[in-house]
Amino acid sequence: MVFILPTDVNRPLTFITTELKATLNDNVVEIYIYSSLAVGDFNPTRSDIDLMVAIKNSIEPECFEKLNRCHGRVVKLFAWWNDRIEIAYISLSALKNFKSQLHKIAVISPGEPFTIKNKELLRQV
Repeated sequence: MVFILPTDVNRPLTFITTELKATLNDNVVEIYIYSSLAVGDFNPTRSDIDLMVAIKNSIEPECFEKLNRCHGRVVKLFAWWNDRIEIAYISLSALKNFKSQLHKIAVISPGEPFTIKNKELLRQV
């Protein structure tokens, strides 16, 4: 089955992926879409853009400022998506062991500060 992204999402997603790869350089392994956008239940007037960024190494606090600037550029250029983009940065080791261990992931969510969290939620994936 071929899934075509809604037109409203193509430009911000292209910009976000380009910006994240430029900001994190070779630390980015892959960027995945999840939630309503991935399962075909996306509504451009109310849905979020939910992304998971698989990274080689965990995001360190000193990288937060770079990523905050990156996220700021996204919402400045695509103001409609302000508070509607959620990005989780998860290391490969966390993805490999999510069923047996808690892991720290960096998350930016609508209405919340960019932070590192222990995520038991990964066990529910």
